[in-house]
Amino acid sequence: MKKRINSWTVLLMTLLLTGMAWSAELPASYTVQKGDTLNQISRKFGIALAELKKLNNLSSDVVKIGQVLLLSRQTNQTLALEGVKIFYPNTIKMGDAFSLRIWGKGADTVQIRFPSETAEDVRQPAEKLDSLEVGDGSFVVLGRVVLGAVSSEVRFTATLNGNTLEGRIPMTRTARSQVELLNVPSSVIDGVTPATQTRENGALEAAYALRTPKAWNTPFMAPIKSFVTNPFGGARRYQMGGKVNYHFGTDLKAALGEAIYATNAGKVVIADFYQTRGGLVGIDHGGGVVSLYFHQSKIVVKVGDTVEKGQKIGEVGSTGYSTAPHLHWEMRIRGEGVDPWQWAGKQIP
Repeated sequence: MKKRINSWTVLLMTLLLTGMAWSAELPASYTVQKGDTLNQISRKFGIALAELKKLNNLSSDVVKIGQVLLLSRQTNQTLALEGVKIFYPNTIKMGDAFSLRIWGKGADTVQIRFPSETAEDVRQPAEKLDSLEVGDGSFVVLGRVVLGAVSSEVRFTATLNGNTLEGRIPMTRTARSQVELLNVPSSVIDGVTPATQTRENGALEAAYALRTPKAWNTPFMAPIKSFVTNPFGGARRYQMGGKVNYHFGTDLKAALGEAIYATNAGKVVIADFYQTRGGLVGIDHGGGVVSLYFHQSKIVVKVGDTVEKGQKIGEVGSTGYSTAPHLHWEMRIRGEGVDPWQWAGKQIP
């Protein structure tokens, strides 16, 4: 008798084949799951228990579900500022979400800027950023690397009590993908006018400008159980000779009418139908993080609703610039698209 393969197994197999699976290398951090012990986590990642406790400022072996533990091997770059330690990645690439983790007395008052953003095409470059509390004694500031970045590194400054230090994160270059031609029918595109674009873009920019308190305390989840049909970051044209655009989200295969679920807790800030993105829901998760769900056939939430992780927000469709039913899922940090799979299963990338 053949064993039944569930959809999550199919998802993992597909991601492995397409190179979109979570990295097999040691991650930068780990979110404590139900049944975990600190000793089990140290064995799982090959880190000495004493080292793990020291790195995370733990005085006991007690850990809580949802607690984020820093793992040393991927985050061996540090800055020390008046007794506060700031951990940051060895390297990053275009489209990455990443975090600066801040530990020590006064960690919550450290202010971060990314001055290298002034050379990039991003919203509010070099914005002064306050840290987010993650519930384990540490604070984080979320970083972003825009698709099409021209810099070879990301530079950040950390300021505490008037003293400032600078950190540099090298950027790994990836080969530009071949431009995909989508051949979206003219009947779909012709309905777009300056007025409809102004309305649609205005709703999005208002969402991207939000800087509300962090609303989530558990790991993010994928909005449907499926597999990737079009990964994040690809270059495409909607019609022959048209403008080249980047794919700022991930397309997931789904049937018409399939339920779509909120990837984490937050507040609905967009819930309407538009010419380009079709049925669109946007959720503000706080801290400059917004999730977006395109092409829906039906929306079951409204602007102002507070939603929980896993709550149904709509149904899969093929509205807007779409040629078949699917879900286009985006994660945005302060308005810039980052790879959604970097969030799946994690509280902080």
